[in-house]
Amino acid sequence: MPLTRGRQPAFARPYTSHIRMTALRRSRIFLSLRASGVDKIEANSYSVPMSYTTEELIDFLDQELRAAWRGERVVLSSSQRLDPVIAKAIGTEKLSKVFAVQDFRDQIHQYQREHLVSGLVWHTCRFQGRSHRFPELHPQLIATAQDKAVLTAAKAEVIAFWRSSIANLRLWHSGAPPLPLELTTINRWIAEAEWAEVDATRSELYLRLCWGDPKVCHYDWARPDSGCERIIAAIAEPSSIKV
Repeated sequence: MPLTRGRQPAFARPYTSHIRMTALRRSRIFLSLRASGVDKIEANSYSVPMSYTTEELIDFLDQELRAAWRGERVVLSSSQRLDPVIAKAIGTEKLSKVFAVQDFRDQIHQYQREHLVSGLVWHTCRFQGRSHRFPELHPQLIATAQDKAVLTAAKAEVIAFWRSSIANLRLWHSGAPPLPLELTTINRWIAEAEWAEVDATRSELYLRLCWGDPKVCHYDWARPDSGCERIIAAIAEPSSIKV
């Protein structure tokens, strides 16, 4: 969902239904343009009245992914984008599906940049009777400059939730194998991080301390410009779940 907090009041619900119907009509326009071979999506063209929302862009991506894997999207030049040996091994049909989705996602990202559409969604972490709701980047979207500011502003509350949830738990640095951590080290990482994320299973709490580009910070190859320190809080040794 887009960045909105709390439940909607009763008087807003009929208006929300209207918005959903409008979104559906705009979605059909958007996808019909895509199917017709329109290379660039422009909000001011084809009488589309307003910018698309975060929720709509996610829906467009989901519909496009489904269409691609049904074989309804074809990229004729897909085999030319990779080494011929690799392209032959993977197969033209699979390559076409992959690049069709990639090309469409690139258009969505460009649309976000041009119209400053947020790439953030709200995620709720629940652990041992506590819960906290915080913003995070949707994996298929990019972060705007304003999104980065929102992530940074939410850091303190995420850290407060984490601190209130780790009593009697041991702290580990995620890795192969996980290594024990002292709280003093984590506090230093917290001070250096730009924003924080949390997730949980029934028995383990995961803290990610991030910096740089939210789109690539979780990849090791992005260091040192972007990165993420991963901390596991567990009763004993952590499980093999990748954080």
